[in-house]
Amino acid sequence: MTGAETEDDIPLGERKTVTDFCYLLDKSKQLFNGLRDLPQYGHKQWQSYFGRTFDVYTKLWKFQQQHRQVLDTRYGLKRWQIGEVASKIGQLYYHYYLRTSETSYLNEAFSFYSAIRHRSYYFQVNKENRPELVVKKLRYYARYIVVCLLLNKMDLVKVLVKELSEEIEDYTQRFNTEDQLEWNLVLQEVASFVEADPAVVLNDSNVVVISSNRLQEGSVPPLEQGMVVGQLVLADSLIIGNCNNQVKFSELTIDMFRMLQALEREPVNLATQTSKQGVLESSEKPAKREKPSQVFAVQANLQPAFHVPFCFI
Repeated sequence: MTGAETEDDIPLGERKTVTDFCYLLDKSKQLFNGLRDLPQYGHKQWQSYFGRTFDVYTKLWKFQQQHRQVLDTRYGLKRWQIGEVASKIGQLYYHYYLRTSETSYLNEAFSFYSAIRHRSYYFQVNKENRPELVVKKLRYYARYIVVCLLLNKMDLVKVLVKELSEEIEDYTQRFNTEDQLEWNLVLQEVASFVEADPAVVLNDSNVVVISSNRLQEGSVPPLEQGMVVGQLVLADSLIIGNCNNQVKFSELTIDMFRMLQALEREPVNLATQTSKQGVLESSEKPAKREKPSQVFAVQANLQPAFHVPFCFI
């Protein structure tokens, strides 16, 4: 709304567009915040809740794409707000990966995080005198780095860490904040993590080889003689980090990082694609692949023999 323009001057259709957008935005925030109350494992009702949340965010994402001009002029939609929606969708895919161990959802999260960076959705926040917006940008970088680590995109991780370092330096210089030490610790943790990974081993010829941790098609060892396919299934795994003061980033320690990949399959090709108009579109969900669900914990006083207890059915 500009100048002396009143609400009555706005066409009814455009007013309805803004109202519908506000409803979808509020509903999406409500559902997203409700994810925190879901149990970390078990209780299958989480799937239906995630499904409802995905549906609302899908509608919100498409709605802002279809009505961008009206929302820009009548609602005052900012690019960082579009970035926030994309970031939330990326977080949904990442947490769906944590729930299912399906690595293809990491690719989905990566697609949205990558689009945020390439389209500079958060670029303008540095020009506003609002430190809370800059923190949103810093948190986005941290989440993006975690996804890239899990996808073994180490070259990109190094680029993102450099950008995050510059963003943190700018943030701490512009605002007298109390979280400067916390963000510097984030940088130290990810730098140590990158240095510690990938794991290297010596082969029979004493040549250093970078190990590939995830299961690949055709690389699964054959069953022992007498065993029948489907007779024994790894349904759940409890991955416990039992080394105190080890390298970690976010809540992921280096030993849990390596072990969880040993129980996962390599991601399939990206399911999220960019249309001819340059709009992110999410295609069908990846086909279900058998793999155990995983739960992570850190317990420094456990004996190594109990490092990775498995539950079989």
